[in-house]
Amino acid sequence: MTTRQLASILLSCVWFSHPLSWEQAIGSVIVFGSLYAKNLWKSAPPKPPPQQPSGPELVEEGASSTVKQ
Repeated sequence: MTTRQLASILLSCVWFSHPLSWEQAIGSVIVFGSLYAKNLWKSAPPKPPPQQPSGPELVEEGASSTVKQ
């Protein structure tokens, strides 16, 4: 949808000769740039879960032994 909106604004400026002031151009770059960045970060692969430290593993409370070796 973001790409369609950007294309619509650009085509409107070219096709119908609607001028964009430099302030509007900067605003458009900020808005569409942030939308594209948000989409890129959202589609990034998730981080792997943190690794457990190596060594003796603790067993749940209530089990027969407290440390597994």
